[in-house]
Amino acid sequence: MIINDDFESGAAGEVPAGWRTILGYGLVDFSRTPDPGSNAVLDSSRAHSGTRSVKVSTSNAMAPHFIFRALPQGTSTIYVRAWVYSPAQLGGGSAGGGGDHAHFIGTLQTPGSDDGRELRFGPVQRAYLGGFSPKPGDAFTKAQPTVFIPANTWTCVEWAVEHAPNFDHMYGWVGDQQVLSAESASDWQNSINADFSNSMTYISFGWRQFGSVANISNIWFDDIAVGNSRVGCN
Repeated sequence: MIINDDFESGAAGEVPAGWRTILGYGLVDFSRTPDPGSNAVLDSSRAHSGTRSVKVSTSNAMAPHFIFRALPQGTSTIYVRAWVYSPAQLGGGSAGGGGDHAHFIGTLQTPGSDDGRELRFGPVQRAYLGGFSPKPGDAFTKAQPTVFIPANTWTCVEWAVEHAPNFDHMYGWVGDQQVLSAESASDWQNSINADFSNSMTYISFGWRQFGSVANISNIWFDDIAVGNSRVGCN
């Protein structure tokens, strides 16, 4: 297992040990963040297991707010599991408006940068759960099963990026239901690089939206696991 964190270490209000934060476009490395409307810290108000989770608060939801940490050098395949608590339903539609999207799990090359070397998972086009890559030109996965993350309950969410010989794959699950399977260029709405590895230096959890997607100001994460094969919800 690359990462396995139940967030039970540390006090509420602190950045979880081993993680750093992106708040807005800056890296925030001190243990306590000064703005209660813009932070990513341990929280004791709710938890999937134990007594604490990570609460990400966004005073400006169009700016990135995430906890993140490095993946092993040379990582090209990851399987991610997180329990997510959202105050609004995420996904569940089959079509949406324009390029509006949000993401709550992702990988990136350079934290605090907006250089586009990222892979993202979240609501696409205001409607369905899917993948997104800013480079080479705002590539969205096409609409697939209309499974959603319900509001106000802990939900197991999985996301995977898998290295493959000709075209890297991306998958997503909510519970045991698959919501995303992209294995070739034809599964994406726009052109995308076949090799995802240059966007996989760090893993991140939080919230960022473009346009009117869910307009949430808080989202919680607990029992995060990252491995080289599917982790599962149990």
